[in-house]
Amino acid sequence: MTRLTIDVRHCDCAQCYNRVIHINKLYLHHFLMALTIVANYVCAQLISSYYGLPVDFVKYDNIIDLYGRTTFTGMHCLLLFYTNGYIGDGCRVSDVKENAMFLGVSLIANVAFSYISSLENLQGSLSADGKSGFGFTAITTIAYAGALVGSIILIGAGVYIDRPSLVDISLRSVVSAWFSLWAYALFNVFGNIHLHHTLITYVLCLWAFKKNRCHKLMFYISLGIFIQGAVSYGDTPLITAHNNTGAGCAGCAGCAGEVVTETIIYKCEFDNYEDICDGCFL
Repeated sequence: MTRLTIDVRHCDCAQCYNRVIHINKLYLHHFLMALTIVANYVCAQLISSYYGLPVDFVKYDNIIDLYGRTTFTGMHCLLLFYTNGYIGDGCRVSDVKENAMFLGVSLIANVAFSYISSLENLQGSLSADGKSGFGFTAITTIAYAGALVGSIILIGAGVYIDRPSLVDISLRSVVSAWFSLWAYALFNVFGNIHLHHTLITYVLCLWAFKKNRCHKLMFYISLGIFIQGAVSYGDTPLITAHNNTGAGCAGCAGCAGEVVTETIIYKCEFDNYEDICDGCFL
């Protein structure tokens, strides 16, 4: 005679409920991360299209330009989210309301930078030339210095609250050194350098990698400004330099100082020049 044994296991309803809630929060967390990118992209595009801010924004040329800007923005933002542990299986799920609040912070930073950078007294860039010097005014210098000091305070406070590992510090130090060395090399070769604000905010995002509120505030402010720059100016390199070594050349690096012009001479088909009409010039 065969005996049938049935093993009945009781499920902890509270544990199952908490697991379901965690999974749903994880999905919602990732959705808010994606929404942050999309919302900032659309916001920057609307501000530039309808209000002309910033004043020097670059309009879309064609679908290739659209592809470049969307890909540049999306890939860099996803890399930031992944590197800082905002997405992925091992990410730490934050409070949904807090994520929504910081999404709003990034949008405010996005719009505010477009407006502030368009003010006449604050129009300038982080550029330097061996002959003409720095490319920004005293007021712009104070604004940049104040923003830098504030960023250092927020990042330092966040590091003090949550002590990072040596690996985290080393990784971000290598990335910062990479951009610094290339900036130094380009300046030595071409005698000028332009550090786009997308570079500065990108590096700040990398250093604001802890999940305390000091670092999250720094991260989302920098992220909003980074997306604003990527949308308004296209997928330009984070660092640029112009090749001014050629005579009379003010073009981009790579033209070798050579300026080629093409002259087209049109010949009128009429023998009697008195019968020339406007059709000759169409």
